[in-house]
Amino acid sequence: MSEMIEHVAQALEARCAADLAVEAESIDWREMARAAIEAMREPTDAMLLQIRGVLLTWDSRDRPQIEESDAREAWQDAIDEALK
Repeated sequence: MSEMIEHVAQALEARCAADLAVEAESIDWREMARAAIEAMREPTDAMLLQIRGVLLTWDSRDRPQIEESDAREAWQDAIDEALK
């Protein structure tokens, strides 16, 4: 289980467990975390703009234009890594 899944699972449990009518132990927080991370896999337009800005900063000498597809791929690769 990846570090990010564990991190999100702990955050979900901490925030949600007190409000739920069921015992926190009966919920698979890691599976909930995986679902949350999977939901984030498709970036928003604002996220793509931010990622493109970062990529341009890193790669400005080698590549004058970072396409949206490059930003999308970078984001999805990062989420895929978190889901390992």
